[in-house]
Amino acid sequence: MTTKPKTTEPQSATITLRASGAMLRLVALRKPDASVVTYVTTTTTDADKRSARGMTERHPTMDAAKKTLLALASKAEKLGWTRTAPGRAFAAKPDAFSALPAAPKPAVKK
Repeated sequence: MTTKPKTTEPQSATITLRASGAMLRLVALRKPDASVVTYVTTTTTDADKRSARGMTERHPTMDAAKKTLLALASKAEKLGWTRTAPGRAFAAKPDAFSALPAAPKPAVKK
């Protein structure tokens, strides 16, 4: 008996934007009643690391919430926030060599 893998819809979506050391996070979160709530959080990176949450809205579907997030992200970019690419936090180091290296010579015993 084979079972099909269960496909689930995403439970959340997040867009992160940054400006002058501060972070703006746009979040959509699915609730148990199948509705989706979107909200915005801001975090400062100064000594206090203060965080605030606002602009909460409820949406019937995740697609509607994602459209709202994209609209908010474009408005934030016009206000000077820059969007960070997901998973691109670190650049890969360049290759140390491009061909197979020769085997090391055995150490000479004295």
